Amino acid sequence: MIPRDISRAIREALEEYPVVSLTGARQTGKSTLLRSMLPDWTYLSFEDPDLRALARDDPRDFLARHARHVILDEAQRVPELFSYLQTVVDQTGDAGQFVVSGSQNYLLLEQVSQSLAGRVALVTMAPLTRAELLAARPGDLSAPEKGARLLDAVRNDRWAWVLYGGYPRLYDYGVHPARYFADYVRTYVDRDVREELRVLKLAEFERFMGLCAARAGELINYSALASDAGVDVKTAKSWISALSASNILFELRPYSSNANARLVKSPKLYFMDTGLLCHLLGIDDTEALAAYAKRGNVFENAVIAEYAKCVQSSRGRLHASFYRTSGRDEEIDLVIERGLTPFAAFEVKSSATYNSKFFKNVSSVGEALDIPPERRGVIYNGDQVMVGGTRGLLITPDQIPGVVDESIFG
Repeated sequence: MIPRDISRAIREALEEYPVVSLTGARQTGKSTLLRSMLPDWTYLSFEDPDLRALARDDPRDFLARHARHVILDEAQRVPELFSYLQTVVDQTGDAGQFVVSGSQNYLLLEQVSQSLAGRVALVTMAPLTRAELLAARPGDLSAPEKGARLLDAVRNDRWAWVLYGGYPRLYDYGVHPARYFADYVRTYVDRDVREELRVLKLAEFERFMGLCAARAGELINYSALASDAGVDVKTAKSWISALSASNILFELRPYSSNANARLVKSPKLYFMDTGLLCHLLGIDDTEALAAYAKRGNVFENAVIAEYAKCVQSSRGRLHASFYRTSGRDEEIDLVIERGLTPFAAFEVKSSATYNSKFFKNVSSVGEALDIPPERRGVIYNGDQVMVGGTRGLLITPDQIPGVVDESIFG
């Protein structure tokens, strides 16, 4: 198994709360990580229909027999347990009693928030970050020879990193990306969308995912999206919410300021994994990705998602936005905030060749937001790194962990 940075956040949470809730998209490696981290704990998966029936029929007795150091996987499938779980953890109040995990963020968090408020730590697990992929070794993989080829490609070509994304099984077994993502979409639509989220128009929903992919890195226009999908605006909004709840998509809100009425109000749409994004776009190799007209949007998505994943791995919250005026005369892809105050700002460029014009927007917007040069800059697809310059930082996606922990700022 490729080591995961989020392990530390989970261990810290187990020392602080009776229950830890671990959510994330399907196949991000939640079950594998928990079983590896907690080998002495009892692991129970409610994918098993017999186990599910036992828990539903008599939840009190079920928890009496599994009262401590228990991993309850796909726990959202047995909502009857949660009220009884509250009683069990309150008997001692000890930290580290249960881990509840699941692929349906909305369903699990709904149950957790109703029954376990104040008793549970919320942790979200994303696909592998670039930093985790760069640190991975063939010995971490179940099929080292096949998986190592993908790892080498990702290390040597950032467009390969964008194309393959970060789902662990791809690398663990060296699965061909086109086959993997075709199976992933079918599983997600059939299991999560149909069974858990009760969406009935499955073909339309799958087409909707492709339409979202074509708009990655753009402002969300629900009317246009609904029109292209052949559904009403209410349905389009509910499907965006479903994809967000499944940790397939996320939204980046616009920076807002009472002093500037010209700023846009709509959020931007991103995919948590660019491998899935590329599959939905019909892009199967780096040549096709390089020829794609909106490859800049795809690279921007990769960078913003990498920042979001690194924040999640540190058990943080995404206090970030983008800056854009309504006329698009000034635009910045990432504004990092402390409370309500802008702290850092970055523009994303897909070019591998440095151009001094890269700094034009980030300099003007940075000055307007009172962000000094040492905390603003450009994240680009090249190899040259400049820290401490008078114009700002020039970094690559490899330095994003340093942006999250702020070590890059000196």
